[in-house]
Amino acid sequence: LQALASEPGGSISRVEFYRGNSLIANVSVPTGGLFLASDGNVGAGVYSYTARAFDAGGRVATSAPHIDAEQGGAMRGKGHRGLKSRN
Repeated sequence: LQALASEPGGSISRVEFYRGNSLIANVSVPTGGLFLASDGNVGAGVYSYTARAFDAGGRVATSAPHIDAEQGGAMRGKGHRGLKSRN
């Protein structure tokens, strides 16, 4: 899972990744400009993922849901782009 999060004139303090309503990762250090996480060994099925970005001022932005159908195994290459925090 990946999120590209930005805050004009500020900084992103962390990005949380959710499968449905379950928090699966809390990432505070980006890698190559992206916040990355893995949802290891999920079973076959359809999953809805969202990312929530938090800026240093406490503002939050939530991505639109990203739906994936999986045959099982670790999730790779799924992402949310252009996530920006808003007032």
